[in-house]
Amino acid sequence: MKPTPSSLITALVAATLILMTFVPADERLITGLEHHVEHALAFGLLGFCYALSFATRPVWACTFAIVFCLILELAQIPLSTRHARLSDFIVDSIATIGGLFLGIGMRKLASLYAST
Repeated sequence: MKPTPSSLITALVAATLILMTFVPADERLITGLEHHVEHALAFGLLGFCYALSFATRPVWACTFAIVFCLILELAQIPLSTRHARLSDFIVDSIATIGGLFLGIGMRKLASLYAST
């Protein structure tokens, strides 16, 4: 199966989030946004891209999103420069699922308009 541009963008967003999980906190990019807003935007983008690229089964996509967010938070536990936080996991999961549903909704609207 040949990768599509949207699947490559999804992989890039996911890889960026994984990389940012392991970068020491004082070396991360500074956006000027509040901590949870940064998380919500980044993970919402991942969910949106995933929905446009792969999501055909929303329940599995949501399950994958929650597991992905949990793994990223748990991966920070052994790192002395990072902190795993329950609040980050909750924000990340909700934002990813929100992005998924936004992307799925846009796909449905696009297919609806394409069929008329």
